[in-house]
Amino acid sequence: MSPRMQIVWSVLEAAKDAGDELIIAACRRIIVADRIGWRKHGNPADYRLVLDFYG
Repeated sequence: MSPRMQIVWSVLEAAKDAGDELIIAACRRIIVADRIGWRKHGNPADYRLVLDFYG
């Protein structure tokens, strides 16, 4: 698992605990994009949102 995905999964769990639907949706989109091809399907805005929640 890449460091990016480790962060995403950690944030997803924290967002579920906090009930933050916006962050949960962004994490899910990142997970899907990672599985089908990050370069083509990844959204940098989603990842920035996740990093803001993480930091």
